[in-house]
This record gives sequence, C-alpha cells and structure tokens, in this order.
Amino acid sequence: MHRALLNSHSVVSAWDKQRLIGIGNAISDGALVVYYPHLLIHPHYQSQGIGKEIVGLLKQRYEGVHMHILVAERDAIGFYEKCGIYPSRQHAAYVDIQGKRPQSVKAIAPCFTHIHLTLCVYT
Repeated sequence: MHRALLNSHSVVSAWDKQRLIGIGNAISDGALVVYYPHLLIHPHYQSQGIGKEIVGLLKQRYEGVHMHILVAERDAIGFYEKCGIYPSRQHAAYVDIQGKRPQSVKAIAPCFTHIHLTLCVYT
C-alpha cells in the first residue's frame, strides 16, 4: 500500500491531530483519464462526511479530465452515488485481479473500510 500511494498522482489524507483517519488516492495521466483506486476511512470516523469530502477534493482536482474511473465493491455503490459517481450504463468494467491480495492491504483493511478534520492534498 505504501508503494502504491507513493506512485499515485494525488493523495488526500484526513487527520485527527496526529492520527491518520482517512486516505484516498488517484492515478492519472493528467488530461484524459483518472482512476480512483482507494478510499479508506477508519471505522470510528465513518458516517461523518470524511469519505465524501475526500472524494469531493479528488473530483475537484480532476474536474477537466475526460474520463473518471472507479471500481467499487457492490456494497459501496450507494456511498459513491451520494458523492455523484454513478455506474455507467454505456461501459462495461473488466477486472482481472492477479494473485492474492497484498499483505499490506490485508493488514490495513480490518482497520479501514470504504466510506471536520484537517484534509491535506499531496501531489
């Protein structure tokens, strides 16, 4: 996960004092395509608008980009629709996940799940 974030085009993080409580990132060519691969919010901070704020900042950053791509778990579709991101009726998504889930994501995933503190944008 650390390497993935370092190679991102943009990262938005949410903090409660010194504690990281949320993070989202984007991968983009800066003109035609942006992909939002991760949104992680600590369970104790969910349903407080933090995830929606992170998604909003990322969408704003890539406002002029032609195609915005997001692959979401089915149970997260409602959340992303509240953020103004809807399933495409014109496009099909094909996903080929290679190998096992990375250990770094396994270690983080139990602490974070999809979903007004200090928000920082790193580019």
